[in-house]
Amino acid sequence: NTFICTLKEAAVMKEFFRLLQVCGFSVVLLACGGSSDSSSEGNTSGPSPSTPVSSAIVGMAIDGYLEGATVFLDYNFNHTLDANEPNVLTEAQGRFSVDQNALEACWQYVPIVVNVPVGAFDSDYGEVMRAYQLIATPQVIREQRLGEQQASNLVISPFTTQIWQKAITAWQRAQTAELSCELVRTDSEARAQLVTLIDEAESDIRSTYNLSTNQLYGDFIESGDGRTHTIAQRFAVGLQQAHAEKEQVAQLYPDFTKVTRVYLPTVAEGSGQITDKWLRQDFGVAENNVMLRVAEVSGTFDSVTQPVSIFQQGEEVVGELQRGTTIQWTGGSTCTVSVEYWANWQATEYRIMGRATTDFDEVQGRCQMPTQEASTLATLEVDVIANASSQRTDESQHTFLPGANAIVDEVWQRLYGSGSPIAVDLSRLDFIEPALSFPDSYGADSWTRLRRDNISDREQLVLKRVDSGLWVETRLRDDEVTALRCGSEFDLVAAASLAECYQRFGAPVFAESFDSSLSDFALSLFDNALIERAEAGGVNNSTGIQVNYEGYERGSRRVLDKQALPPASRYSLSFNVEFCEDFKFVRGGKLHGLGPLRAITGGREMTDDGWSVRLSFGSAGTLSTYIYHQDIPGTYGDSWRVPNFTFIPGQYYHLQLVVQVNQPASVSNGMVEVWIDGEQRMVVDNLRLRASDSTDSYIQHLLFSTFHGGSDDTWAPKDDAGNFTTECAYFDDFMIAH
Repeated sequence: NTFICTLKEAAVMKEFFRLLQVCGFSVVLLACGGSSDSSSEGNTSGPSPSTPVSSAIVGMAIDGYLEGATVFLDYNFNHTLDANEPNVLTEAQGRFSVDQNALEACWQYVPIVVNVPVGAFDSDYGEVMRAYQLIATPQVIREQRLGEQQASNLVISPFTTQIWQKAITAWQRAQTAELSCELVRTDSEARAQLVTLIDEAESDIRSTYNLSTNQLYGDFIESGDGRTHTIAQRFAVGLQQAHAEKEQVAQLYPDFTKVTRVYLPTVAEGSGQITDKWLRQDFGVAENNVMLRVAEVSGTFDSVTQPVSIFQQGEEVVGELQRGTTIQWTGGSTCTVSVEYWANWQATEYRIMGRATTDFDEVQGRCQMPTQEASTLATLEVDVIANASSQRTDESQHTFLPGANAIVDEVWQRLYGSGSPIAVDLSRLDFIEPALSFPDSYGADSWTRLRRDNISDREQLVLKRVDSGLWVETRLRDDEVTALRCGSEFDLVAAASLAECYQRFGAPVFAESFDSSLSDFALSLFDNALIERAEAGGVNNSTGIQVNYEGYERGSRRVLDKQALPPASRYSLSFNVEFCEDFKFVRGGKLHGLGPLRAITGGREMTDDGWSVRLSFGSAGTLSTYIYHQDIPGTYGDSWRVPNFTFIPGQYYHLQLVVQVNQPASVSNGMVEVWIDGEQRMVVDNLRLRASDSTDSYIQHLLFSTFHGGSDDTWAPKDDAGNFTTECAYFDDFMIAH
């Protein structure tokens, strides 16, 4: 969501991160949520300091030390040795060096690839019997992320390879520009995006296998780190198997121009031990089409033991319209399918999207498509963009439940039921007026109207109005906010942030600032020995609270409480949090959230009216949602991580969690939004939080819930001697609003 791209590209990127994290790792590999980053720092060893100064690149290739492998600079990012690409053979202890004179000016901006052929020598096993590849990220990115010293000690291993493969898959998944040396060298935005994807990939590997950054990039053989060495050997087996199946996989997916298969060893829930099974990810990309299929396979690679997820997304021209289709399945008996049509008609762009929950065909391993009838859909979303010009644009987005508007239902049925729809059908949606002055909902469940005025090439004024009555005016210069005003009517006042707008004009149902008279909720919190009132510990030196995270055998002591709320289908929870200096995030833990009358947490069995939505912190300070919903594939909740965000201890953040339960309970149209410092950073939608329409299933509790969480002491904060420590965080300004 933070990348600079079109709205559709942003949605694609958001969905990719969600699926790659949840289906690629969390569903199979995480126990109680959160993530981990081992505090043990393996020694980082590199090539001998006696390497000749004329060598621009020096390093080593290891699984065991690999001798007789071909190292080359992959100038065109195709992972194939081409005629113009400099290459050398690895020598004893896997060492190699590339002479400065052999390199083109672009060498620092391309990956380094190692072809390990049959017949090469591996210090672990002797002669290599199965070929494979190892890859390292470009030099300039290593220096930016690791520092010049560690980056110069180049170790190319199965870990660096999997990090690169995951990042490249994410890049291709977003369908952005083709990676090239020139793009990485000259386009700072593209380079920053690639760095972010590598950060995400590294964090996934670290947290899943409980490894530190030094262990991923160091010489685990010389340091005597047996556990890391064993994991690397397993990674190498997966690389060999995927390499052997390369042609077979291409034949399996003939509609895709690029197909990649990756095998990763699975980890047992709770214990963190590597199992004898594998997680297989097949990713394909073609023009306007992408596919990601994830399955658990046997230790011998010959059978699927459990399908995990399917994601497909494509666009095509149908008559005079564009049609886009998104299909996803993440376990269980149902899939979520979205079909949208869009086109320009008389200077206005119209778009209609239908979302449906359909059956998963276990025999065929595919999702059923929705029928023509609008009544089979969960929601219908209509977008109208009018007056589009270089000076001004008016936009409107209305979300309807099927049956709420006859014209919307009919347009959907005509478009979806025709083999060659025409734009005039879509233009019947012109009854929706996008102008800000029109408050009509037309029977929509929710709506937003937006006006953009381009003051100059560099400056823009954006005025937004939402169905709750809030107006927000934002002035931007070079995409940076220079002024913000907001209010419940068009009589706007200056504000420092969107968070302030929601706090001042969001019609709170409950609020607690800890500054003056205290609510019963605050008094209840102070009854907990691990919570204390913090004078000047709140935002802007106001009064807040300090929570102490006391380490013990299952992480840190649970700090739990709740506040009753009037039952509602939608609420926004906001609060401020600051983790104390040098806070040990360890493998992660929980933060606060929302739930129904009887929330489901802690791995308890799901009920029809039970669910919960909380935030969680992960290793190195990442932020995720942690959701118990009706379609969770395992015992514990699902986790979706916010891309490109990390808490910095000692700094306050304003977090906002918006939860909308599914309506009716039979469809998967529930939604969760995460906002940080007034900016929407992630949306998780198509959720079936509840399976009952009873009042008990509506939101009616603020869940105060924070701790380092897991099933053993690997989640606990400790000092260097292994003794449990007590960490702390400050909280302030809790508010619940519609």
